[in-house]
Amino acid sequence: MSGQAFRWRREEQGFVGVVRGQVLRLEQRGRRVVYRCAPGQVAQSKLRRYLGLDAASAEALRSLPVDAVLGPAIRKFAGMRILQQDPWETLISFIISSNNSITRTKKCIERLCRTFGKETDGLPGFYSFPSPQAMANASLRALRETCNLGYRDVYARETARTVARNPHLLSEIARLPYPKARGRIVGEFLGVGNKVADCVLLYSMGKYEAFPVDRWVKRIIEDRYYDGTSVPSPEIRASAEERFGRVAGYAQLYLFQYALTGGG
Repeated sequence: MSGQAFRWRREEQGFVGVVRGQVLRLEQRGRRVVYRCAPGQVAQSKLRRYLGLDAASAEALRSLPVDAVLGPAIRKFAGMRILQQDPWETLISFIISSNNSITRTKKCIERLCRTFGKETDGLPGFYSFPSPQAMANASLRALRETCNLGYRDVYARETARTVARNPHLLSEIARLPYPKARGRIVGEFLGVGNKVADCVLLYSMGKYEAFPVDRWVKRIIEDRYYDGTSVPSPEIRASAEERFGRVAGYAQLYLFQYALTGGG
């Protein structure tokens, strides 16, 4: 899932994952995406929104300025979309991902869900993402040792407590313009910096102007746009906003995947 989501795994005929507490199976057949779930559990309109197959996402992708660097990435990964996930799950997931590999992040989140989530109705062995209240009441030892969160245990629990105290906080942030929303996330949640904030805004709140800068994106931007010169992350972010405008997040998505798979 191109580093956006951590609860999907590949099967012989597609992917299986848990979305908002429901088990989903996805399979691509030509230009169509076929999904399976328990009857009545997932509305098709909500699934299209989650997968970035709605009109707003399509328009954002069409308006993306393409240059000599971005063009090859788009051709290689044509059709890739930005997901729109649950903001609470996305926030905790990217706190866990900080200074972590994708593989390790997936394992930590799976342990977290098995420990504090609830088994789903769809299939045995699949668990919902824990509620803010469940994580707010968790012991640091369980988060650190059972779930392998390490030093992120404090950040995860304090974030859970903040959301549990104000259940509407994330939806309030989602309604703000991008710069204010970004500042609010960084200000409200312990241990959350600009990169995690941008991931939450891009992958769960539809703020396509967000441009998360991690080591992969930093590397390909420096190599392809700055002739290998080291550039501070804030400057990369500002340059991407100027170059790609209000759909910079889609440029980030394709550049990240391109760099991650050796294209950079």
